Amino acid sequence: MSLTEALTKLDKLNLCGGSLLGPSSSTAPSNSPLPITHLCIYHVRIDSLALDPTSLLSLRSLHLNGHGPLLQPYLPLLPQLTSLTLARDLDSQDLNTLLAASTAVTSLSTTFNNIAYLDPASLLMMKQRITTLELTWSELVKVAEELIKIIEGSEVMKKIFLDGLFVTRGSERDLHVTELVGRVKPGCKKKGIELWRKNFRTNNGKVDLDSLPVTY
Repeated sequence: MSLTEALTKLDKLNLCGGSLLGPSSSTAPSNSPLPITHLCIYHVRIDSLALDPTSLLSLRSLHLNGHGPLLQPYLPLLPQLTSLTLARDLDSQDLNTLLAASTAVTSLSTTFNNIAYLDPASLLMMKQRITTLELTWSELVKVAEELIKIIEGSEVMKKIFLDGLFVTRGSERDLHVTELVGRVKPGCKKKGIELWRKNFRTNNGKVDLDSLPVTY
């Protein structure tokens, strides 16, 4: 089976490393959209014309992870997405540009740092459209205030996941997460939002919003 034939059968595609170039002037355009619904791009340099929306009409989930990519290759794809993962810290302008273009996204996964740099429009979008929010620890930042604002103003939020993949048990980060859980529990309970822990060394799963503070 050729690579072209393989791509016509994939619904998920992970790209890792290297470069993805746009079509050359001699390349005939494809008339058949690919069935890919989930695309993960990890440390790949993307040419501005490499991601053709007409070839990715079924794409609904995009995972971006890597060094400061140019925004242009991704912008045409964003309006059709329902799920977006921004797995690295971005500067505030790039972050808010990506979110502004993601007009149908209801599930967002990003870092604690990125939550701290939402502009008013992105903050409003979070409150009005995001039903599932997943946060991964990146640096030692305190984002409880921003997260509480999102929770208190949310109209549709159903679940929040705190991802402890980069948190060592007993570390300063772990203490910050414990503090964060304690601070957002009342808002989650009031709004009927489920709070979950995942990828921690211990105490993963759904958080009991009625429980007393504990040390994880």
